[in-house]
Amino acid sequence: MKSRYFYQLLLIILLISIPPLLLWNIYATNSFVAQSTTLINEKNEHELNRTGYLMNRTINQIKEIAMSGLNVDIVGDPGDLSIVDRLNTMDKLSKLVASNEYLQSVYLYNALDGSMLASDYGIVFQLDRSGYRWIKQHIQNMAINKDLQMTNTRLNQTNNTYTVSLVLNINTIKQKHQYLIYNIDIEKLYNDFFSRLNVDSEIYHYYIVNRQGEVIFPLPPEASESYASDQPIQYVKPNPERYVSATRYQLPGLQWTLVGEVDTQALYQGVDAFKKRMYVLTIVIVVALAGLVFIGSRQLYKPIRYLTKRFKQGWQQEPADVRQADEFGFLHSTFDHMVDSYTELNQRLANSQSLLNRTQLYYLMKTRNQTADYKSIAKAFQLEGSFVVFVFKMNGADAEWSYDMLREDLEKRFAVSERCEMFSDEQECFAIIQLRETELNGLLVRILLLMDDEMLQRISISAGNVYQDLAQLHESYTEAKYAYQVGRMYDTEEHIYCFNKLPMDYHKPVMEELSMDALEHAVRQQQADDYAAMLNRLFRDDTGIMEYNTNFYMVLSMLRKMHDREEVSFLHEVNELIANNSIMNNVTLKSFFMDQFKLFAQDSKSAASEKDQYMKRIERYVEANYPGSFSLDDVSDEVGISKQYICQLIKQQYNITFIDYLNQYRIDQAKRFLESGPMKISEVYAKVGFNSYSYFSKVFKQYTGLVPSEYRELSMSRERTTS
Repeated sequence: MKSRYFYQLLLIILLISIPPLLLWNIYATNSFVAQSTTLINEKNEHELNRTGYLMNRTINQIKEIAMSGLNVDIVGDPGDLSIVDRLNTMDKLSKLVASNEYLQSVYLYNALDGSMLASDYGIVFQLDRSGYRWIKQHIQNMAINKDLQMTNTRLNQTNNTYTVSLVLNINTIKQKHQYLIYNIDIEKLYNDFFSRLNVDSEIYHYYIVNRQGEVIFPLPPEASESYASDQPIQYVKPNPERYVSATRYQLPGLQWTLVGEVDTQALYQGVDAFKKRMYVLTIVIVVALAGLVFIGSRQLYKPIRYLTKRFKQGWQQEPADVRQADEFGFLHSTFDHMVDSYTELNQRLANSQSLLNRTQLYYLMKTRNQTADYKSIAKAFQLEGSFVVFVFKMNGADAEWSYDMLREDLEKRFAVSERCEMFSDEQECFAIIQLRETELNGLLVRILLLMDDEMLQRISISAGNVYQDLAQLHESYTEAKYAYQVGRMYDTEEHIYCFNKLPMDYHKPVMEELSMDALEHAVRQQQADDYAAMLNRLFRDDTGIMEYNTNFYMVLSMLRKMHDREEVSFLHEVNELIANNSIMNNVTLKSFFMDQFKLFAQDSKSAASEKDQYMKRIERYVEANYPGSFSLDDVSDEVGISKQYICQLIKQQYNITFIDYLNQYRIDQAKRFLESGPMKISEVYAKVGFNSYSYFSKVFKQYTGLVPSEYRELSMSRERTTS
């Protein structure tokens, strides 16, 4: 039974898979036809352009030969010529015929007496009774001297070839009413140029039409049979709807047009029938499959009944009404349970993602991370516009009150008026508050209004600076920490500290004869003796307490700004110094400041070495890639630093922008190419990475004062002078 059911199921699966395969075949066939048509059009256009170009050159040569007949010295009228003159004239006409392989013959016709001299026959007097009767009809509209006109296609029954004639009016003072008629073998001309293209004449059709849209060649057999040989054949291509793909090429020499057509019905013969069979087969299989499923539905339902029975046996915790329900009712309740489980999992995932985002925000505030995805974090917390970090510290030990409790209390107070994210650990509570405006004073007022006197006595509040970029989150946090540490040391009675309001950060002279600029200069220039002498003057034994404290905080603030390192650790060092040794201990204090002096030297050397490495990598990248096109983003990805830092390094090294540096390098290479060899200027500008000569010339003149051609001439002149 199991084997029988398995084979039944396998058969149904196979039948289900057949209709998509058939539909895919139909789609693939349509795609093939569309792509083939596109390729054939491209091939047809390319071949027709090449053939048309060569054919137009030949037609122009024939036209030049025809116009050269104006310079042929004709002795007199054909009927009045002597035998010798007649032979000489026929010889001249034969030379015109021999100058091009597609000229069959040339006639000299006199309209006054109706006589004509043919290069391949001789003298003809009665044109009305011959195959030349069309000549009189054609020259009636040729009153203009030196006029050159083309006739329609005619069938020459003498050699059974198709001919097109060029009629030239050569009226002069001596010879009046005379015409030169050049007979072109249009059949030979067509076959020579289209022999390779007409490989399959049932599919590909190439023909020539005149400016009236009439077909010049080739003509169908019925067209030649329906006209007399001395009359022009005028034939317009019938039933053009059959040829759905066509390309054209203009032949301006004789105002003809080459037309190439593809008979797509013949090309894709059988494709439509194949698609119809596919459609019919698909419908038959779908109907058969529906009937089979309908007939065998009870047999196929057995596994579902078996599975639901096993589920019921293992799902005893379900209510009785669910367990006693039929199979489909049981499946419905099972799916409901799955949906509820899925919703619960999604909620857990959302909570986990929220916790992860808060953790990332916490560590971004605590540490400086250059590789963090600040945009995603700002989007997750909707931190748009200005923000500032506040740090809340408890004054003294309070066993009944932890920082988590402080955070919960502050969240309740801020929930009404401020948008903020609050965190707490064992040492402090801090908040990222989004400002309604960039002014910090209004926020400070609102926070004070939220606090009662008891709360203000129990905690200290410190704030950093206001920023718009989340990458500066840690900066605001360290500034808040610094404001708390330094402000508390400066005034122990105040419990609110703001970084931009600390008195020790004011830029003012410490002493009349000494400023922080001089002290900073000594640090940056590593002038140890001058630095030590300034410290001795700032922290003398006879210095007053207020002046001593002011000097201490000013030097401390100056060092904090100069050091490019973790500010929190620096503040911890200061706190340890104050806790273990009073800041009034001159020896300890000066020793601490001298240690910071040495540490700055180490940091500067390390930073300088790193900058040198980055500059070498930037220069190597420009040297390797200057001939091509690249952006500052490409350099940033290769070197591994930001675009802003690259521009900063270039500015420090060369005092120019990155674009100026790149252009200068390219111009230097261009000067080398202009000086070293015979390379064309049009090759030089592309070789050094410029897209156009005009822009290259403009930049070259900007950097050298000369255009490239003038520079090359000056360089060659210098070489000649030196040699």
